[in-house]
Amino acid sequence: MELTDPALERIDVAELRALQERKLLELAPDVVERSPLHAKIWRAAGVAPAFDSLDAFLATAPHTSKDAVRDFAVETGDPLGGLHLGRSGPVDYATSSGTTGAPTLHTNSAEDLEWQAVQGARNFRAIGVRPGDTVGYALPQWVRPFLGNYEGLKLLGCDVALIDWADVERLVHTISTVQARAFFLASAPLLDSVAQATAAAGAAAPLGDALEILGWGGDVLSPVARGRLADRWSARIYNTAGLGDLGFVCFECEAQDGMHIWGDLFLAEIRDPASGRPVDGDERRGELVLTSLHRGSQPHLRWATGDMATLYTSPCTCGRTHPRVVLHGRLGDQVEVGAATIAPTDVRERVRSVAGLEDAVIQVAKAPGLTGLQLRIGYEGSTAPTGSELEAAVRDRVADAYELQVEVEWIPLETLTRKGPPHKVPLTFSPGAPSDDQPSRE
Repeated sequence: MELTDPALERIDVAELRALQERKLLELAPDVVERSPLHAKIWRAAGVAPAFDSLDAFLATAPHTSKDAVRDFAVETGDPLGGLHLGRSGPVDYATSSGTTGAPTLHTNSAEDLEWQAVQGARNFRAIGVRPGDTVGYALPQWVRPFLGNYEGLKLLGCDVALIDWADVERLVHTISTVQARAFFLASAPLLDSVAQATAAAGAAAPLGDALEILGWGGDVLSPVARGRLADRWSARIYNTAGLGDLGFVCFECEAQDGMHIWGDLFLAEIRDPASGRPVDGDERRGELVLTSLHRGSQPHLRWATGDMATLYTSPCTCGRTHPRVVLHGRLGDQVEVGAATIAPTDVRERVRSVAGLEDAVIQVAKAPGLTGLQLRIGYEGSTAPTGSELEAAVRDRVADAYELQVEVEWIPLETLTRKGPPHKVPLTFSPGAPSDDQPSRE
């Protein structure tokens, strides 16, 4: 079966697992032998990369992470942190965003583009893009070498307008002129810039009347936020996500019931963050772990992404049989309150479900020994809504969900966003810290 065959997206689950096993048993020994980082980690764990089954790999293979890459780079001077197979041909370089620390280097080879194009074609097909469509594709300059989705659109048979997303005026002009049916990569700051740039003209459809599909590349949208954006842009919004330096691994489909991970390209697992042990079941929650099942310039074996997620292994209602994932935020952002572990992204969604707070900027206190939830919420205007019905609604909505006492502190929005736009405001804060002394994400 060809990788581009749509039938592979609906492969029998047992057949998919057998395919994963064949690929993994072939790839793992080669990766451990040639990758300096994996060789070091596997030697330290005392594990040989010779397995007779997928279950044996899952039972004993060690994990790696971005921190391990950074540490290896410091120890050895290897700019790629040992995450490579040695030079076998020319590569392009780019960096990660730096959201979780110092940016790490990525490489991309001609071989990488082949599987990325297949992944990209499937991703766009899943959100409704079809051969012959015109698609606007905005990329920042620092990820230009990673054109897998662009190649995927070409493989799918689309016309593509590739534009630097920093050049907003050119972006608006081009996308509206070519009458693009779909646009990717949308984000809150980009769409805000588009709205500001076109406000004077009063355009009802700033990106053109033909726009029907927006591929979203920022933080995963809640249903409420998705609905508002869909109304504002008169388009169907699809979440996408890049995970742990692996590129755009996750894409929604028309069912919008979690994001698919193509199981013939990546093996997805969930591990318990405390014990590091795998979590089983058709619906499992914990830290997402990914293993690349394709040959490329940067292999990943049991890559701990640092993302909290729920993984669903049962087939989707769209008919695709590959696993789906729902992301709950970064592991380092999780808040311990009493015996409960709470994702700030979940709290934020509950607060934003209160009428009048749909776009609120929210922080959750993070510190040892908390017995209740402490929230900071940004407000505009001269008077904080302390003790108001709005505050009571927040307390009720959040307290009902977690059965915890909830304290709300209202902070001027200008203060909360002093060090950056709303999407860059950290999810958590330390109790007692000044509201403008914001910590970095872990």
